[in-house]
Amino acid sequence: MQYKFFSIPAIGIDISFLEDELNSFLRGHRVLSVKRELVCDGMQSCWCICVEYLEAHGSEHRDGDNWQKKERTDYREILGEEEFTRFAKMRTVRKMIAEAEHIPAYAIMKDEQMSELAKLPEIDAPALKALQGFGERYVPQEGR
Repeated sequence: MQYKFFSIPAIGIDISFLEDELNSFLRGHRVLSVKRELVCDGMQSCWCICVEYLEAHGSEHRDGDNWQKKERTDYREILGEEEFTRFAKMRTVRKMIAEAEHIPAYAIMKDEQMSELAKLPEIDAPALKALQGFGERYVPQEGR
């Protein structure tokens, strides 16, 4: 069991980035409890939030409100050598983006999606549209 503390000003500044940080953290962890208290101190008033959580392990995933164990897939066995090399590079980039954005890596792209992407000989708009989870919003339009 671990704790994470957040302080969000109640008055004065735009707090949307602080709310996003808190919500990203809550989505990415197995939360046991959240305690919040408004500390009244004039212009320094703030919400103090204590999150008690368990670190989600790579073998767990969230299905709605439930955490479940997930069988690990060995993509080294599924993908060819060249495909796995592309997959591993994509996984590294995904991890860097996830850490910078304070979100879980799967929120960017799931391993299954990356493995399908790694199998493509050429990545273009029609190939991306054919993949599960990619739609008009995520596929670049021709000429852009």
